[in-house]
Amino acid sequence: MSLKSKPEVFVKFKRRPIYVEWKDATTNSGWHYNGDCTLMDCFTLGFMMFEDKDKIVVCATRSDDDGMISSNTIPKKWITKRKWVKL
Repeated sequence: MSLKSKPEVFVKFKRRPIYVEWKDATTNSGWHYNGDCTLMDCFTLGFMMFEDKDKIVVCATRSDDDGMISSNTIPKKWITKRKWVKL
C-alpha cells in the first residue's frame, strides 16, 4: 500500500512523536468500596499513527514500511492532554 493511498491524517502525522495523558478504566475483583473505584491516570509517549473523530493510535515502535508494534488505541474522550514532542 503506497503512502498516497493512506488517509490524509496518516500522512500528516507520520512518524511524529507525541505525548498523551489520558484516563483509563480500572477493574476490581473481590470485595471493595466505592472509594476504591477510581480511574487510572495514564501517560503515553510514542509515534502518532492514526487519528479520526473518535480515537488516536500511538505506537512505541514503527517500521519504515508503516508497520507498528505495541500500539495503543485511545478514545479521544479519555484524553486530558496531548503535546507534540520535538526530537
